[in-house]
Amino acid sequence: MTTIVRDWWVPLAAVLAGVVIAMGQAEASSSDPAAQAAARAEAKEQETLKATWQQRYDQVLARIAAAEARIAKSKKAIRKLRQRDRYQGSEREALDGELESATRDLEEARREVAEFPDVARQAGIPPGWLREVEERRAREG
Repeated sequence: MTTIVRDWWVPLAAVLAGVVIAMGQAEASSSDPAAQAAARAEAKEQETLKATWQQRYDQVLARIAAAEARIAKSKKAIRKLRQRDRYQGSEREALDGELESATRDLEEARREVAEFPDVARQAGIPPGWLREVEERRAREG
């Protein structure tokens, strides 16, 4: 017990030393105009990278929504034709083809969405950037 009481200051000293070092680096970089310009350029590059990846992810999510809308539209058209007993011939083939195409597009888009976080992670993209897109889309409805 005496060791714990006697050595309590060791972790505290390490934390304080880290704070002092960080403050010294911040002061050194804030007084150097070249360092400030480099920091601004790096921040701008990060923002551009973030915007690019978020836009790509938003486009993939939009493909899912578009495919789901196509499927719903095709199913609605099929129901209407069946109600009128006109679901035959070329109209039937066209609607069935559209439904199959939209279903394939939906499966492909879902697969791409599932793989996107791994691709982004391998590129060094923080997962929070992708969550921001999902949250924004959820708010927009």
